[in-house]
Parts: sequence; C-alpha cells; structure tokens
Amino acid sequence: MILEQNKRVALESLRVIETDDSAAANRIIAPDFINREADDDPSRPDRGLRGPAGLVATSRWLTETFSGLRFELHDVIAEDETVVVMATMTGMHTGTVHGIPPTHKPFHQRQFHLFRMRARQIVEHLALRDDLGLLHQFGVLKQQAIVL
Repeated sequence: MILEQNKRVALESLRVIETDDSAAANRIIAPDFINREADDDPSRPDRGLRGPAGLVATSRWLTETFSGLRFELHDVIAEDETVVVMATMTGMHTGTVHGIPPTHKPFHQRQFHLFRMRARQIVEHLALRDDLGLLHQFGVLKQQAIVL
C-alpha cells in the first residue's frame, strides 16, 4: 500500500511541473525537499530553493522555457522509500535556456527520475536526462557519426 502511495505522489509531482499547481506541491513536497537537478546548475533560477517553493519554481522555469510541456510516463518502480520513474518530456522550445534562444522546435527527451520519499512526501529528486539529444533536436549541435 505504501509503495503504491509513493508511486502516486512521484507521478503527481510531474503533473505539478506541467500545471504549476502550488496546492498539490504543498501537499506532496516535504518542507526540506531538495531538487538536486537545480542545485547542480548555477544558472537555474530555482537553485537553492527548498520545499514546495522549489518544485513550483522548477515548474515555472520549465513551463516558461518549454510551452506545451508534458510528461509521457513509461515505467514506475518503487522500493522502500525510493521511486524511479521513466518518462519522456515533450513540448516546444519557446524560451531561452542556457543561453540558447527559442528555436520554436518541438522536442522529446527521455528522462529517469529518482525520488526519495518520507511519510508520503518527496524529500529529494534527482534525474538523468538526454540533454545531448535535446541540443541536437534544437539544432544547436550538428549530428555526426561517431566511430568507436
């Protein structure tokens, strides 16, 4: 039962990112929540924000950069206090990101999200994303064959 609840909370956090639902963020995000993705990037406006405000700031940053932002869910795995979600983020690049002006190109990006839970709230988030593939879709990098 707890594993299923943890899965639902993790999936709801992705919906919060799509919708900027601060009421949901207040319910599912622990006061000491940390988004490791934002903390690793000094240019992120949501860097250093803790708790529900951190997730809401992430949502605003993403939805201002990528219009029509959606997560297509593929797999959800839970064990103990950890939930892993495999998803594809889709949308259109309509805002500046890392100095890259809007290309107005649609994109899809595979992602793995790892959530650490406590008492049916998220306390930590990490992600692995295909950022190189995203840059190729924006036309920032030219795709070349790599010979190993």
